[in-house]
Amino acid sequence: MPEFATAAPPPTWVDSEAELVSGLDLLGLRNPVQNLGLEVLTGVTTISPTVRYISLHAWIARRYAQARLPDSWKSFREFAGTVEAAVAIGNLIADRRTSGLVGFDGALLLLESNADPLELKSLVKQLAVAIYAGPSNQLGVSFASESGVPGLTAERGIPLAEAVEEVLGRTDFAKTLLSNPSASGFQRSALEELGAKFLIQKPTGKERRILLNCVAPASPLPQELCRHATYGLLLELSENLKRPATERDLFALAISEQPGLPDYYQPWLDGWLRYLVRDVIAVAHEAALAAVVAELRAASTKLGAVQVQTLLRNLLARDKELQQPLRILGIVPKGKSPLDEPLRLVAQAVSSATNPRSATYPPRWAGGFHEESVIQLALDGGVGSLAILPLTWLLARERALKASKSGATYASPLSTRSFWRIGVEEVILPGLQDMLRRGLTIREAAYELTLLTVEQHLSIAWARLAADPAKDVAVISADGDHWHYRKDFRAGRTAARLQQGIGWLTQLALIDDAGTTSEGSALLDSIRSVLRHETSTK
Repeated sequence: MPEFATAAPPPTWVDSEAELVSGLDLLGLRNPVQNLGLEVLTGVTTISPTVRYISLHAWIARRYAQARLPDSWKSFREFAGTVEAAVAIGNLIADRRTSGLVGFDGALLLLESNADPLELKSLVKQLAVAIYAGPSNQLGVSFASESGVPGLTAERGIPLAEAVEEVLGRTDFAKTLLSNPSASGFQRSALEELGAKFLIQKPTGKERRILLNCVAPASPLPQELCRHATYGLLLELSENLKRPATERDLFALAISEQPGLPDYYQPWLDGWLRYLVRDVIAVAHEAALAAVVAELRAASTKLGAVQVQTLLRNLLARDKELQQPLRILGIVPKGKSPLDEPLRLVAQAVSSATNPRSATYPPRWAGGFHEESVIQLALDGGVGSLAILPLTWLLARERALKASKSGATYASPLSTRSFWRIGVEEVILPGLQDMLRRGLTIREAAYELTLLTVEQHLSIAWARLAADPAKDVAVISADGDHWHYRKDFRAGRTAARLQQGIGWLTQLALIDDAGTTSEGSALLDSIRSVLRHETSTK
């Protein structure tokens, strides 16, 4: 095996005595994925699974304003905490299996006590009014203020709050709160009535109609078209599949060379494909880091610090494991030692596997070589992740290839913070050109990209440590040409928020086990009309 003489020197890192903390984006590569995700789906987050909390958020803000309580976040938080605790307990009285409740555990403990009345206060550190503030603002229901107390929009927020008032206003809980906004003790019977009237998973009546128009308005604003289109795609899939769509269904549609949908969906399918291109880059590098950490942990039990080149040579000598993902994808050069064949042969194989291609941008092709297949192989873990790295870069390069009358050129909108986030245009394209120019083998390319991966992680760890000297997210520390194991690391995907969006469609009775409901089909027709009109006016 070659000596990797052309490889970059190992990264350096001075160990610190700061507190070791865990973090999800330890390579900083999920940030570009999240930014691309916001271009195709807004108004929902990974921690906002229950759409009716948008309604509750509006009602709490309206009641607080009507009570003329102080314009103070602390005061508002106390008021909101009481209401949220009451809703959580009331829903658990109605059904102990209720999901999506903020404060579930604390509410259950109170409910199982013998106290009556129950003394209510905030059950969690982060209340629903904080968790759902971002989605509520993006849906045009509320807006932020300097004090932190949310305001309500006249177009959507106030009508939504008034619709909830029609449901809750006559309950004993709401009457008590109206006469005494600082009340904290409530009879169980009042909470039971509240839960029966306001089942958190089932918006009803006028409130539901207004809430639906906030999520997917009949006349969306320009910044809302992305959400409109993505929900349209999910409804199209649910209608065609006769079951609720899944995240993987949408990803498969985005990759598909012939999605079989009207052209007005194309910009949004392109957006989800760009999301996947950045996601596979993040996953592949995280998987490589996980493989290095696992090897370092095993070696450190015997040797303590491990010399970088020795560790990587040992990893990259495991040909059978390294070749496995390449064989599964059908991209392995011939020869007794395929990994020591030139990287250009893999580049040629990738080019062959991605042709013929569509005229869309990013381009698409038939076959099994795409982001989802590479992601699944990377997430399987192991040493093979190192060989997936150059393959991932080559795949990104193919997605960046833009055909024109004057010939094919590389152009990519796939970079966020460019160089510092391994941008396609700024890092991947010139990096591949340089590796191919130098005639690197697959093994040598995997070596260099693995070093880059660790360097990326240590750079992110250093930046975060500089921002807060008490926090250290590094899973590896480096001293000269030696690495030290610090803690375990596991690769993962960036959350797309599609699962939460699908949950909202279900709670709004737009999709069910049989696919789209009658109201879901009606909304789909409206979305088609909006997108068709938008396309015709451009």
